[in-house]
Amino acid sequence: TESIFCGRKAKPGDFPHIVTLVTHDTSYCGGAVLSPSHVLTAAHCVEYWTEEDLTVVAGVVEWNAAEAQKKPVSKIHLHPDYYTGIDNPSFLKKCFLWMLKPLIGDPEAVIYPDNDIAILK
Repeated sequence: TESIFCGRKAKPGDFPHIVTLVTHDTSYCGGAVLSPSHVLTAAHCVEYWTEEDLTVVAGVVEWNAAEAQKKPVSKIHLHPDYYTGIDNPSFLKKCFLWMLKPLIGDPEAVIYPDNDIAILK
């Protein structure tokens, strides 16, 4: 997309573990599927929203496509050490979104990535 530096248009199936967060008919943040009922995203993406405000959308490239899998959020868990106002977003803590119903179909959980990634505190 134009908003991602050096980004490219994704094709269906390129990133089956990626979801988007939608609120008030606007897609504004991404997340990674950890399990059929868990998504990991950045805490700053959800700190001002309630569960009722958010929808997790998966299985499509365009979030508003007819075949999109849309799931409500049942619980937001912010990391206990998260706080707002950090100037460098790479230091923002992560949070979990517990979805009311498990995702079904195409989205795949990120269990063992091709490259070994560590998050250090």
